[in-house]
This record gives sequence, C-alpha cells and structure tokens, in this order.
Amino acid sequence: MFDAKGNLEFSVTGLNTGLDVKEGQHVVIGKVGLDPSSNPFFLVVSAKVVE
Repeated sequence: MFDAKGNLEFSVTGLNTGLDVKEGQHVVIGKVGLDPSSNPFFLVVSAKVVE
C-alpha cells in the first residue's frame, strides 16, 4: 500500500496453514483485501525439495 505522499508502506503479517504441495506445483494459499478500494492480494507459492 502507499501513503498519501506515494511512499510504499510495509506491514508485518503472518500466515499459518497446512497444505500438501507437489514439487513444482503452484498453489494459491489465500486472498486478502487490504481495504475496500484496493485490489486483492493473492499469495501464490511453489514448492521445491531441499535436501
């Protein structure tokens, strides 16, 4: 989001959810509307196995 002067504002947030994802699969975790006048924010993740 941007403030009245056009500066980018940051917010600390968190997400806690259980899910099963195959490697390389893209998954939409959730959608958040920051305020009624803004576009929604979608969180999309992709899994990679790390050994």
